[in-house]
Amino acid sequence: MKKILSVIIILFLNVCYGAIYMHVDKNGTTVYSDTPESADASVVNIPKSMQIESSGVPLPSQSVLPSLQSDKNADTDGYTIFTILSPKNNENVQNQVTVPVSIEIKPALRKGDKLQLFLDNKPIGDPVTQTTLMLPWVERGEHQLSVAVIDKDSKVIKNTDSITIFIHRVTTNSPARQQSTSNTTEMKGIMATVTN
Repeated sequence: MKKILSVIIILFLNVCYGAIYMHVDKNGTTVYSDTPESADASVVNIPKSMQIESSGVPLPSQSVLPSLQSDKNADTDGYTIFTILSPKNNENVQNQVTVPVSIEIKPALRKGDKLQLFLDNKPIGDPVTQTTLMLPWVERGEHQLSVAVIDKDSKVIKNTDSITIFIHRVTTNSPARQQSTSNTTEMKGIMATVTN
């Protein structure tokens, strides 16, 4: 199996890098590399029938690819920083009736601009000017959370990146809750015995 894997790696490296070098290290292990690791390294010749030619399709140049970095730094809306500080992405929220959502925005909100909270792409509550918003009762499960800056005409100016939160709720049917209830019943029985 190791030999087959070595041959596959050699073939892949040959396609990607060109020359493949082989030498035996001081422990007797055969080592393959794209650079000669020692003076006794030899070039591995791979038969033409085992080589794969490029399809000739050019890769897109950097100028064709969208520049996410330039979009992040664009200051067309006037806000240089706009992010959700808490909860964190992929955070588990346990048994909370409301979830506080803290926002960082710089510079401060302009006159007439407000923050709108979104849960699973649906607006939650009314737009506000405070940077701590309260997310009311949310059903358990996975949810997407984001915030938007909106202007006086309710037009979205800028959005935070969407984060994922996981809401957990203990139910009366959960094994942990049932175990806790049975332990409480046992403790009441023990206490009654001790006091009698």
